[in-house]
Amino acid sequence: MSLGGVAIPGFNTFLSEVYNGSDYNGVVGVEGAVFEGVADPYDYTDMLNAAGRRYYDQVMAEFETVYGKAK
Repeated sequence: MSLGGVAIPGFNTFLSEVYNGSDYNGVVGVEGAVFEGVADPYDYTDMLNAAGRRYYDQVMAEFETVYGKAK
């Protein structure tokens, strides 16, 4: 099932670098860390939300630089 990677700008990069690619208490990827019992997902909710927003904002800023801001 697609998690929105094509529809949400920056989402694929966020998944690759933060959600699946970062270290969470010695385990790479937040899901793996939760499944192994070394991380509580609630401890990372705000950080993941903020990171996702940063990736989206960065891609949209680049887009607007090239194509202009939507009216």
